[in-house]
Amino acid sequence: MKVKMEIEFDMETELDDSDIEKTKKELISGIRLQESDDVDGFVITTDFADCDNTEDFFIKPYSAKITAVKSPEFSKEELEAIDIELNDNYDGVSCQFASIYNADEKFGTHINDEDDSWVNFYAEYSPENKELKCEYCLHTPTTEECRLYIPSAEERQLIIYAMEEFCQDNYGENIMEFIRSEQEDETMNMGGMI
Repeated sequence: MKVKMEIEFDMETELDDSDIEKTKKELISGIRLQESDDVDGFVITTDFADCDNTEDFFIKPYSAKITAVKSPEFSKEELEAIDIELNDNYDGVSCQFASIYNADEKFGTHINDEDDSWVNFYAEYSPENKELKCEYCLHTPTTEECRLYIPSAEERQLIIYAMEEFCQDNYGENIMEFIRSEQEDETMNMGGMI
């Protein structure tokens, strides 16, 4: 089971309306949860001057609360690779997946009823060092924002398997073979510079 931590709080501010949205984004992107021996099992730190430690969230009159929300894991049926290519470093693959999941339930977005909004899910995998990076990108009429996604161990296996399956079905190669073939093509196209 994956658990998503949601932090909600109200703050008094003297900022102009135009600066509030920017400040909210800075605060949210700067939040880090770290393991701790405290009763709650975690501490909060941010890069935001008025809320730079756990006490600021709870002692100051910001009515902060933290709730744990279950986030459903991807199933095999929801991870269908639709495009794969050599990554920018020429040492792995970048893959886009079909959006056959409930984005609002999965990522906590609010786009299911919006015709002109969607979420794309991407993964980049380097088989030599076994590194897998995932992100989901939210697209709305006013926003284009990509966020890091950390898969569970089970999801990690499913994501890599889906990429392997795509390479086999479309190129008759496993991921490593696909990378080597693409590297050779790039080398020829660039006159042996890779």
